[in-house]
Amino acid sequence: MIRARSRDFDRGPVKVTARVGLCAGLLLCLPLVAHATKRAAEWIDLARLEASDGRHEAALTAIDSALAQNPRDFDARLLRARILSWQGRFAAADKALGELLGERPADADARLALSLLRYYEGRLDEAAAGLEALLAESPGNADAAEARNLVAKALAARTETSPVRRWRVDAGGEYSAFRRTAVDLPAWNQQFLQVGRRLDDGNRPLSVFGRVERFERYDLTDWALEAGVTRTFFPGLLGAFTAGVSPDAVFRPQWRAAADAEYRIRKAASPRDAVPSVWGLATARYDVYESSEFLGLLPGVRTEWGPWAATGRLAHVREAGGEALTGWSLRFDGVTGTPRLGPVRENIRFLAGIADAPETEVRGAKAVTISTLTLYAGLAVEIDGDLTLNLGYARDDREDSWIRHSVNAGVSGGF
Repeated sequence: MIRARSRDFDRGPVKVTARVGLCAGLLLCLPLVAHATKRAAEWIDLARLEASDGRHEAALTAIDSALAQNPRDFDARLLRARILSWQGRFAAADKALGELLGERPADADARLALSLLRYYEGRLDEAAAGLEALLAESPGNADAAEARNLVAKALAARTETSPVRRWRVDAGGEYSAFRRTAVDLPAWNQQFLQVGRRLDDGNRPLSVFGRVERFERYDLTDWALEAGVTRTFFPGLLGAFTAGVSPDAVFRPQWRAAADAEYRIRKAASPRDAVPSVWGLATARYDVYESSEFLGLLPGVRTEWGPWAATGRLAHVREAGGEALTGWSLRFDGVTGTPRLGPVRENIRFLAGIADAPETEVRGAKAVTISTLTLYAGLAVEIDGDLTLNLGYARDDREDSWIRHSVNAGVSGGF
């Protein structure tokens, strides 16, 4: 018993020694941990100082040193995104802010940084919307209020330096060739000129336009004359009406009429709103040929996320006293900021789409509706505020019988 107690006693100092050593080690580590935390904070302060003096690369080096110690530090990552935006590296800044807001969607500083990024990009309407949403939730946010005043001044300057262009001219042409045909088909080409005039600059803009178009098909030529009016009835409702004739029509409608309407079902609260803006679309078209008449209905929906949009439509065409065909179309639109091509602005737009929709054509003396699968894409480059170049390509697979390739080019300008 005594020996047993002696052995137990002998083990005691070993345990005590181990515990003392562990505690001593932790005590020695505490200054190192505190030093590391302090050092990260010092790197962040240095980054702020360098950025305030305009030395952005040095600021990025400092903030990266802080993030090397704590890669998930939210404030350091936010400062890094802001420095990127000050450098003009907008895509990198946008990606970084998207990740931060994905973690903390309601963070006021990150939302403010995103609105300022939109301001630097020249996307003033989005910047203003983001700041208004932020101030609606936090009216006392002095930084957001200051940024809103900055954006408001930029919007006012844009309005002063960019007067409303009352006249608008669009012109262009489309040229095509056929493939996979049993016979050699002459190409289908067309050219157009459209002139528009804005009549009302108030809250309900009103515009009128006239258009002349020349069509070539099967070595035959048709001319079409159209006139139309567009009107904004209130900010969420737009409408248009068009009517046209083809004198001595061979393969075009002798006359036609169309009505379009767009109604905003939902408006996004801000560019970062998880639910986009939604528009309801409706088009009715009536075409009269020498031997038949066609009614087309095209309902649809368009969703908008800031500069991005997607549009889906159905197409239902019915011949008077005949059969009906139904199809669909899907189109995507986007904007790319390209500061390297000139001033920081959204000067490149693109579109791409697919459609499996009915199309009317004249075969002999009879107009018929056929199914056509179309793939298309286009690009619009804004040369300056008044001149835009348009380019496009389309591929038509007409009733699985032959392929039509077409390219188009045009120019649009305001004065």
